[in-house]
Amino acid sequence: RVAREVVLLFDGDTAGIRAGFKTLKTLLQAGLHPRLALLPVGDDPDSFLETNPPEALLALVDQARPGLDVLIDWHLEHRERSQAGLARAVEEMLPFLRDVQGGVERELYGRRLAERAGVDPGTVLAEVRFEPVVARPTFGLDKQTSWALALFRVCVEEPALLGQLSEE
Repeated sequence: RVAREVVLLFDGDTAGIRAGFKTLKTLLQAGLHPRLALLPVGDDPDSFLETNPPEALLALVDQARPGLDVLIDWHLEHRERSQAGLARAVEEMLPFLRDVQGGVERELYGRRLAERAGVDPGTVLAEVRFEPVVARPTFGLDKQTSWALALFRVCVEEPALLGQLSEE
């Protein structure tokens, strides 16, 4: 690494924010902890600098917030106003939290998300630790063989779970 920190600057509209989150996910997977700065809605870097001095752009960058904080706040503020909407907003953020490399930091962000969403931290942390199994093609295998392969995969990838299996 040649940079001490990464600051992302994106347009403040929905498309810019979503692009920022996509980039955030990639950087989290690389073990980086980027901060995110957003331009005012309706501005891009060129239009912002046409009406503001360069120092204003530097101030935006200096005030950039941790990307996951921006993600959590934005998803909770722009969600559908229902219990189902809140659940969807929380679920949409889980993959980002799973990408955080450090366990302590991942837990702290899980607790922050739970607090902001008004959800039990234990529930959010359990979901963060749970990696959903992606359906894989069975290539014509029968159901029993497919389940056996899926169980084998879990045993190989999560050996700590072996102690929790019963003989049933």
